[in-house]
Amino acid sequence: MKYQKYLKYIDKNINKIPKNATILLSGGSGGLGSSFLHYLVYLNLNVILLLRNVELGNKIKQEVKLKFKDSTSNIEIIYFDYLDLDSINNALKILKTKKIDYFVNNSGIYHQKIEFINNFEKTYLVNFLRPCYFINKLLKLDKNIIIINVGSISYSFTKFDINDIYLTKVRNKSKTKYYGLTKYLLMSYSLYLNLKGYDVRLVHPGISSTNLFAKKNKAYPKLFYVFITPLIKLLFMNSFKASLSYFLALNTPKIDINYDEWFGPKYIFHSFGYPIKYKLNKMISDINLINEIGSKIDKILIEIY
Repeated sequence: MKYQKYLKYIDKNINKIPKNATILLSGGSGGLGSSFLHYLVYLNLNVILLLRNVELGNKIKQEVKLKFKDSTSNIEIIYFDYLDLDSINNALKILKTKKIDYFVNNSGIYHQKIEFINNFEKTYLVNFLRPCYFINKLLKLDKNIIIINVGSISYSFTKFDINDIYLTKVRNKSKTKYYGLTKYLLMSYSLYLNLKGYDVRLVHPGISSTNLFAKKNKAYPKLFYVFITPLIKLLFMNSFKASLSYFLALNTPKIDINYDEWFGPKYIFHSFGYPIKYKLNKMISDINLINEIGSKIDKILIEIY
């Protein structure tokens, strides 16, 4: 198996996750999510997958269970789509009856066609606003759930304006900077929840050939997929190595994490390598700004939902 050496890393380094833990995972059918699922099943952890494509989820479930035939992991699938508010609320009703230890928010979209839903652009909804809504509701079910939000180093590529919280139009023509802005908002709200006493952790997988670079997204010119995509696969990490950052976040006790730290690869620009814990930069870790952003987001969530 191409991920055999990473299983050895897990055996050696991942030992603080409760053996009977249940992990709630969104985006589990994508490259990173599917790779992460392999490890969860390997460790006999229970998994609840929140998926848009239930059929694909069942297929992946069977494939993973076949690879780890001795695993005692239980995998449950719930239909879930951040663009479908009813699906979010229905999932919350089901989750009321479950004991969840961790929620790994792995969902995200990038470089999509600009489209507005109820006055909010869909990338903004999927990457930021709806996850904040769902996490709020989840913490009301159980304040002790540990939240793992997948951020992105692209948060540092964009200049933040406080009015971006009320994003009803796309002012930034660069889709990469716009994607970074939505991640900046999610990450800021994560830090805000940390300051309020919840356990919310941030990770980023570095650069990996994931579905963000899939040709079906039509995000780039055709030549990109001819030359750059193969180069990314050659130079940077596969999704099995990239998803190890998620495990380091799961495995680290809260007492060992400051509110302004996150988990990601250790080498150049934190783009590849095995994961480490390190500090976010000052543009996102200022406590006064975090509290201002967080309180405004709380207000939006009350007004909209």
